[in-house]
Amino acid sequence: MGKLLLSFVIAACWVCMSAVSSHAEETSELIAQLRSSDEAVRLHAIDVLGEQCWAPPEVLRALGAELKSRSAVVRAHAAHAMGHLAAGARPAVAALAPLLHDPDPKVRRMAIRAWGRIRPNPAVSVPLLANVLRDSDASIRTEALNILTDIGRPAVPTLTRLLGRNDVAYWCCVALGEIGPEAADAAPALVGVLNNDPRPEVCREAALALGAIGSAAPVSVPGLIEALDNKDASVVAGAAYALGRIGPKATAAESPLLKCAANADPLVKTVCAWALAKIDPENDARKRAAIAQLAAALKSHQPQLRNAALFGLADLKPAPEAVLPAMREALHDPDKSVAGAALYAVAAFGDPAIPALTDALKRKELRPDAARILGQMGPRAKGAAPALVEIVRTDQDGHSQSEALMALGATDADPKTVVPAAIEALHSRREDVCSAACFALGRMGKPALAAMPELEKRLGDRDECGAMAAWALVRIAPDSPEVARRLVPLFVKALDQCEPTVRIEAAASLARMGPLAKDAIPALRRASADNDKTVHAAALAALSAVNTPLIGRK
Repeated sequence: MGKLLLSFVIAACWVCMSAVSSHAEETSELIAQLRSSDEAVRLHAIDVLGEQCWAPPEVLRALGAELKSRSAVVRAHAAHAMGHLAAGARPAVAALAPLLHDPDPKVRRMAIRAWGRIRPNPAVSVPLLANVLRDSDASIRTEALNILTDIGRPAVPTLTRLLGRNDVAYWCCVALGEIGPEAADAAPALVGVLNNDPRPEVCREAALALGAIGSAAPVSVPGLIEALDNKDASVVAGAAYALGRIGPKATAAESPLLKCAANADPLVKTVCAWALAKIDPENDARKRAAIAQLAAALKSHQPQLRNAALFGLADLKPAPEAVLPAMREALHDPDKSVAGAALYAVAAFGDPAIPALTDALKRKELRPDAARILGQMGPRAKGAAPALVEIVRTDQDGHSQSEALMALGATDADPKTVVPAAIEALHSRREDVCSAACFALGRMGKPALAAMPELEKRLGDRDECGAMAAWALVRIAPDSPEVARRLVPLFVKALDQCEPTVRIEAAASLARMGPLAKDAIPALRRASADNDKTVHAAALAALSAVNTPLIGRK
C-alpha cells in the first residue's frame, strides 16, 4: 500500500506548493511585516515565509529572530515555519535548539516536531534529544523517541550511556528496542539493567529491547537466563520472549525455559512454550505442542494472554486450517486490543486469510485497517470488493470510506460496481474521501470514463482532492485533447516544485499524455538535467513518450 499512499503524499505536496505560488507578497515585504506591532500580521508573515520550498539566508535570520520572541504564540509559529522548511532550515537549527526546553509546552511541541522534520546531523541531534526524554510532556517524549529511532545506530552510544540514569532508563530501553538489531552494541548494558534495576517495568522494557535486537545479541543469553528467576512474571515473560527472538543461538536456555514452562503464571507458560519452539525450530513435536498451547490460550480470560497467543501463532505459522477459525473468532473479541492483534495475526497467513479479513470489515473498529490490508493484497482480494463498496456507500466514518476506496482501487475490482460508488464519494465533504475516490477512479482507467464530468468539477479545488482529480483524469483519458489542454500547464508548474516526488509524478503524468503534452517539452528538458536521478529518469522517459506518435501507443 506504500505506493498508493505515496500518491496522496504527492498530491498533498503539490497542493501545498501551489498554495505557495499564490502568495503575492514578496519576501522582503514579508520580512518587513515581522516588525509590525500587530501580532496577527507578524504571525501571517511567519506562516507564509515558512511555506516556501527553500529559504534564503535573510529569511532564516528573520525566522531565527522570531524564535526568541517574548510571545509564546510567535515562538510556536516560528518553530512551525522552520519545520515546514525541513532540510532548508538546517543552517539556522542552532536558533531552534533552545526551544526544545522552552517553558511553554506548546512551544516545545512545535520545536520537537520541527526538529524531526529538519533532521540535523546526528552529532547535534542525539545529545539534545536525549535530554528531551526527561520532558514531563508524554507527547514530547514520544516525538523525541521517534526521531532517535529514525536516527538509528548513531543514537545507540548515547542511549546506552543514559541507561544508567534512573529518570530516563525506561525510555532509553524503549528507543533501543525500536532501533532493533542495529542496537546490538547496547546489549551488555541492557542486560545490566535487566538484572540490576529494581523496577519491574524497566526490567521488562530492557528484556523486550533485547528481544527486538534478537539474534544480533547472543551475548545477552546468560543475562536473560538469569532473568527467568525474577520474581515478577512480566519480567520473566519478557526474558522468555527475548530468548525466543534470539532463536537457535539461545540453546543454552532450553533447560531453564523448560523449568519456566511449569510456572503457574499462564502468560509465562505460554511465552516459554513459544520460545522453546523458536530455539529448536527443527523439533516438530515441540512446535506442535506450542501451537496447541497458544491456540488454547486464545480462550483465556486474560486479554494480555490472548494477545500473546495471537502473536505466537502468527509467528509460528501453523497450517491455516488449524488455527484460522479460532483466530477469525478472535476478530470479534470484546477487547478491542485483542481484536486488533487478531487482525494482524490473521493477515500474516496471506491469501487464506482473505475471507477472515473480509469478515473483519463488519467490525467498525477494525474496518479501516482491514480495508487497508485487503488493499495491500491487491487483485488477490478481489472477492472483498462487494463488502468494500457497501462501506463506501453506507458507512458514516470517513476514514473507513477512504480506506475502502483505496482498497477498491488496488484490487482491480469490477468497474461496474466501483465507479458509481466512487462517483458518489466525489461529493463527500471530507477531503480524504474525495481524494480516495479520485484514486480509485484513476486506477480503473478508461472504464471510469463516466466519472470525468464530476472529476473535472473538482479540478478547481485548492486541496488534495483537486490534485488527485487531475491525477485521475490523466489515467482515465490520457488521449483526450481537452484533458491535456487543462492539465499540461498544471503538471508543467509541478515540474518546478521543490519536492522530488512531485516532479516525478508530474513527469509520469505528462508521459501518459504523450504528444498531447508537447507544450511541456521545454520544461521536461529542464527537468532532465535535474540533480535528482529519479526525476532525471522520469523526465527523459516523459520526453520519449511525448515524442512518440499516438498510433501504437499503449
